[in-house]
Amino acid sequence: MNLNLTVANGAKCMGVIEISTDDSSAGLYQCKVAPTGGWNMFETVSCTLAEKTNAKRSTRDDSSVVELVLSFAGCEGVSFARLDNIIFF
Repeated sequence: MNLNLTVANGAKCMGVIEISTDDSSAGLYQCKVAPTGGWNMFETVSCTLAEKTNAKRSTRDDSSVVELVLSFAGCEGVSFARLDNIIFF
């Protein structure tokens, strides 16, 4: 499964959003978020499957609810992301 974020980064630093599920302590996806030029200037960011994970396809059916956990890092405590949506495809 591929994952994209629509996000704005009004800071001057490159941030990383790591996405995991409620049943996984390791991040499944890593999304690098470069500055977009303002808090209202959204761009679509493609996320990559994390190299350190042994993620397997879920055995859950499409009607299952999965809780996502988003972790933000990389800007030394400075806010860097304004998330608009998450797209699975």
